[in-house]
Amino acid sequence: MLPVLLFGMCTAVNAKLIEDTEKGYNRFQLDYNGTWWTGSATGMGGSQFQKTAPVTNDKDLFWGFDATYLRGIRLTKSVPLFLEVGASLVYSSIDNEESNPLNALDEDRCDVTVRMLSFEVPVFLTYRFKFENGFHVSPFIGAKFRANAMMRLAYVKSVRGEKFETNNLFDTESYTYDGEEFSSKYRRFQACGEVGVNFGYKMLNLKLSYFYNSPIYKGEDTSHADLSCAQQGIIAGVGVVF
Repeated sequence: MLPVLLFGMCTAVNAKLIEDTEKGYNRFQLDYNGTWWTGSATGMGGSQFQKTAPVTNDKDLFWGFDATYLRGIRLTKSVPLFLEVGASLVYSSIDNEESNPLNALDEDRCDVTVRMLSFEVPVFLTYRFKFENGFHVSPFIGAKFRANAMMRLAYVKSVRGEKFETNNLFDTESYTYDGEEFSSKYRRFQACGEVGVNFGYKMLNLKLSYFYNSPIYKGEDTSHADLSCAQQGIIAGVGVVF
């Protein structure tokens, strides 16, 4: 992050700011996103997984990629302030190895793979600084509205050879542990705040941002205490402006 920020600062210092008469633009972006699940949750979903390996995680890291198209619409002639709206396709994944805390001998270990597919509608407010040497710097702030189409637990396998397949985790309403049922619900719709900056040279665009999503998980632990998981992370990517 630091080299990119220093690059943008040096560009601004060594280049002359010019008047931006651009009425609008398009941008296509390919990004890497690292997402941290923050909060507390018992396991990752489905009742079979909960029976096999009840775990409690404070933070899980999803890695993924997204493809985004944005249209920039100028809001005023006197100031280079733009409204960016568009659409994104987001894929993310996590691979974990968890142990069963109820097993003192640590004999029950599980490999867990979760895949997510989401659609987003970003709405950003962007201020574009353009320089005579072709560079441009565009800080932005805004929101994204997410619809989670799929969240699938790919497999759970213990050293004893057991293997379980589950359906889409968004269809899960509860899980069963030790003969008792507990609520477990993953949300299909989320709202997200995002702030960041775009650095560009002519058609090339580099993006760096931070985001925070509303909770995706609401449920109960084995003592019926309320549980909630939200998401936050960073996005870094490259795109073209045309």
